[in-house]
Parts: sequence; structure tokens; C-alpha cells
Amino acid sequence: MADETPHESLPGLLVKQKLISSRAFSLWLNDLNTPGGEILFGGVDTGKYQGDLISVPFVERVRGLVIDFSVVLEKVDMTKDKGEAVALPSKSSRVFALLDSGSSQTILPDDMVDEIYKKLGANLSNPGMPTVNCSLIKGKTTLDFHFEEELKIKVPLSQLIFPVENAVQCPLWGVAKSSLPPFNTIILGSSFLSSAYVVYDMDNREASLAQAKWDPKTSNVLQITSGGHAVPGIAKTWKGLPAAGKTINHWAYLGCANETAPRTLNEGGYVAANMTIETCQAYCKKLNFRLSGLEFAEECFCGNVLSNGGAVGGLGCDMPCQGDAEEICGGSDHLSIFEDTAYIPVVNPPIINGYGYFGCYQELPDGRLLSGPGTAGPNMTAQTCTSFCSKQGRGLTWAGLEFGRECFCASGLPSSASPAPETACNMVCSGNEKEYCGGSRIISMYKYLDSA
Repeated sequence: MADETPHESLPGLLVKQKLISSRAFSLWLNDLNTPGGEILFGGVDTGKYQGDLISVPFVERVRGLVIDFSVVLEKVDMTKDKGEAVALPSKSSRVFALLDSGSSQTILPDDMVDEIYKKLGANLSNPGMPTVNCSLIKGKTTLDFHFEEELKIKVPLSQLIFPVENAVQCPLWGVAKSSLPPFNTIILGSSFLSSAYVVYDMDNREASLAQAKWDPKTSNVLQITSGGHAVPGIAKTWKGLPAAGKTINHWAYLGCANETAPRTLNEGGYVAANMTIETCQAYCKKLNFRLSGLEFAEECFCGNVLSNGGAVGGLGCDMPCQGDAEEICGGSDHLSIFEDTAYIPVVNPPIINGYGYFGCYQELPDGRLLSGPGTAGPNMTAQTCTSFCSKQGRGLTWAGLEFGRECFCASGLPSSASPAPETACNMVCSGNEKEYCGGSRIISMYKYLDSA
């Protein structure tokens, strides 16, 4: 359901609220000098930000407990009009900062604010409200807020300086010192949040941020689904190893598993000097496996189940990946195990084009089990094959797929037809990697249902 009734959510800011669900919500304030904004419950609007959404965890202020929307602010620096980067040194540059739309100002450490005043040439004759040259509003200078995971939000001075018509000096209202009452803490208020698109995800105890678009011409709302890390559009690399159960880009980290003999994951693998968590996941996904595991810093293994007594919950995953020293790729006889939560198993479709799946059959040692017309190609699927056979007429009620790309038809089976184990039909279709099209001299067999 949706509620689009305008209401005053922030001082001077008209916000349109949309309700999809209440598991998480997105905040978009728009340019503070332009009325309008949006709070979207249970959804993300990809039209209102640019670049990637990157997630950062909420800070556990009490051990094991997240009590507010604080995140780690690594540093703040400045980019001048001509692209010159200017450092803003501070004794407390890495701080906990509260994402608070209820605060209009952004509250920073005193020495950092003093550096901002200095770089902008602020007039401090009125300590409570310093002023700067009004021309800065139309310039390109930004304050750049850096977070974990290489996340950076750029805040133009137009969001920090209050415009005064026909004035030379304008109030620099958007930043203030943390020592001033009643703050005594670091707050990223609306003067910062106007430049950030923020998704507050309470279930996963994290915020996802990206650079906001002002007055976008398009809207594209995606629903936040349930289970795991479900905010759509997230782009984030693994750093080290997350807590068990954490999901990024639909891969959930299950934990550290012991290696076994035969192997815990024994259905595919490779070794590479540039191994990372992402490259191993991509390899296993391409081969249609649900699980990926990394071991000895450079080894990748795949499978659909943990076999031979392997189980997660152990210790020993402590080796940096050969391809990225900030990631962990298992350890000595231990695997970092990930599960593809978007995995779709490969199947023989039970019914397709009026044909029912009849089982896996052996090809004849000399000749064809299905002796009628045939076809082959790079786009073969069960639908393509059964459609081909149905159009041949002449009572060709049987259709079979072989070698991943071949299709044959017949009106009947010889008495020598012999079923094969279902596991023998193990070649994916050339036109659909989520379907089996027989195997090596093994046929995925279909029969027209009206003739069954």
C-alpha cells in the first residue's frame, strides 16, 4: 500500500512518504533549497542516486547492541573549485557519527570545524554564526565525507551556506562545533543528508549510502525483499570475513569449515595467484553451483552441499587472499564457505510444450535411440527441442536432448531402451544454463502427454 500524503517531517522541508513495507526505509531530502523529498519504507529508488550504494554497519555503542544510527566517519576533506584536494587535519578524524535527519546542522569535531573556517575564510566576529563570502554558494567547492569501504559523499557549499539576497557575507550555518551545547557528539544532519541517498536497514544493522541526485527526471522503485542482505543495488566488496549469515551481492557467508578427504566441496575447483572471494564466487556461479569455498589463500572449490563430514563453525580461516590482501581466503585445511542465495538449481523441466519429462536414458551403442528427425545448435533448450519435434508431425511423440545441444525425435522407443541414472544427465543446455540437456551419450527424454 502507499501513503503519499505530504507532511512536515523536517523543518522547512516538505516530504512525500511512500509505504511499501517497514523492514527498512530510504531517505532522500533533495537540494535543501528546493522543497520536496521522500521517505520510502521498504524500497529503494535507484533514480534518486548516482554511482553505487555502499553499505556501512551501524556502530555497536553497547557491546552487541546497536542503539542508534551511528556509523564510522573516517575523515572529512575539501575539494576546491578547480579540483584541488585540501586536507582537514583533525586529532579525532575517525569518529562515530550519527545519521540524524532531525538535526538541521552537521556537527563535527572542533579542530575540524576550525580548519573549515580557515579554508573558507570565515568571518568569526560572531562566534555563534560565522559568515563567508556569498559567492561560495555558486562555486564548486565541496566538503567530502569519507566512510568505510571507500564510500565518499560530496556536500556542496550550497547546502552549508544560507543565502541572503544582495548580501556580501552569508551565514555558514550548515556546520557547527561538537563542543557547543546541546550537541557534545558528532552528527550528520540534513545539511549533509541532502547530498546523500540513505537506506536505513534495521534488520541487518547497517546503512547503505550513495551520492544523491537532485531533482531527478526518472524514478525506479525496487522493493527490499526479506531475508539476508536484501537492499537492491548494493555494490560492496568483502573486507576480511563478515559475521556468519552476512549477505553481500546475494552471497551469504556461512562460516569457516574444515577440509576433509575426499574434499568438503568436491564438484569443481581451481587455483589462481590472483584469487579473491569475488573471483571464486563468479567461477562457481558460472558452473551452476550453490556453494563456493576458499582455501590456502589461492584455492577455490565449488559444490551444492558440504560433503564427507565437512561443517561450518570452526576456526582457522585466517589467510589473506592472494589477489586482495584485505580479504580472507580460508586457511590451512579450512574453507571460507559462501552460499549463493539467488541460486536456481539446474533441472529437467517436468512439463514443457505438452511433453512430460520421462527420465534419463542411455544412447544406443551403435545407432540412435531416437531414430527420427534431429536438430542441434547453440540455443538448445527443452522448449526448443519439444517444439521442433511437435512440428515434425508423423506421430513423433518422443523428444530427447543429448550433449547439451542436440535434439532428436521418434514415434516410439526400441525394446532395447535402457534408463540411466538421473545424475548422468549432467550437461546444461546450450541455450539455458538452468536446464539439463542430457549428457555424453545420455538423453534427457520427453514424451507427449496425450500419448502417455
